Amino acid sequence: LGECYWQRGELDSARHVFRAALEHRRCASTLCHLSMLLRTLSSAAGGGSVDALLQESVVLAKEAVRLETTSSRCWAGLGAAHLSLHAHVTSDAEDLHLAHRAFTQAGKTAARDDADIALNHATVQWMLDCPEAALRQYTRAHELDADMATALSFRADLWATLVKIS
Repeated sequence: LGECYWQRGELDSARHVFRAALEHRRCASTLCHLSMLLRTLSSAAGGGSVDALLQESVVLAKEAVRLETTSSRCWAGLGAAHLSLHAHVTSDAEDLHLAHRAFTQAGKTAARDDADIALNHATVQWMLDCPEAALRQYTRAHELDADMATALSFRADLWATLVKIS
C-alpha cells in the first residue's frame, strides 16, 4: 500500500503506511522503503528537516542491514543513505567512507552485478579521490545497462577532469 501511495505521489500517506507496517512487524524490506522515501522527502524539505530526514534514513538503513546482512538491496540503501547525508548535510568524509563500505558490501552480496550499485559506488569513489576505481565502476555500470547514459556522462566528466589535471 505504501508503494502505491508513493507511485501516486502521496508521499505523506506512503510514510504513514510504512510506519504503521513497521509498528506491526520490523522487516528489512519496509525499512528500506521508508529509508528511501525519507531521502525523497528530504529533497523537497527545507531547513533542519532535511538533516532529520536524512539522519533517520541512515538509522533505518542500518537496521535493515542488521536484519538482512546478505541483502545487496539493504547494503545499497545504506550506501545511498550515507551518500545523501554527506551531500546534503554533513560534507563529512566519514559518511563517504561508510557509503564506500556499504556499496562494496552490496557488490559482494549481489546475486548478479547491478548497474545502479556500480554507478553509485563510482560516484563515491570519485568523491574519495579514487579516479581509476571510479572510471572502472562507471564503465561497469554502462556495460551492465547500456541505456544508462548517466554512467557515460559521469565517466566522460571524470576523464576530462583527469586530462585537465595531467
